[in-house]
Amino acid sequence: MSSIFEQILRFGLTMSLMDRELFVSKVSEFLEQYRNDPEMMEKISQRLYQYLEEVKQRMEMKDLISSALESRNLPTNEDVRALTKAIEKLTQELQKNRPTE
Repeated sequence: MSSIFEQILRFGLTMSLMDRELFVSKVSEFLEQYRNDPEMMEKISQRLYQYLEEVKQRMEMKDLISSALESRNLPTNEDVRALTKAIEKLTQELQKNRPTE
């Protein structure tokens, strides 16, 4: 059951991050339920914080990877095929010219 709750929580957090004011309001409302149980409030707050940090790190990593791929002049499939053919031809020529013992 914990897994389902976590998935719902993650989905809710992800969706609510699109609107910061709504997110802050809803989280505050949610935590207000635990005003009389500071230990539980602290646990939930820590989990929320950890999840948000994970989301932030994933987004940063995704941005880094995307920008790295965009900034590089990567070969096209056609370039790779041409290079492969050239290597195969060179290999054949080297095998033909190999001295026999």
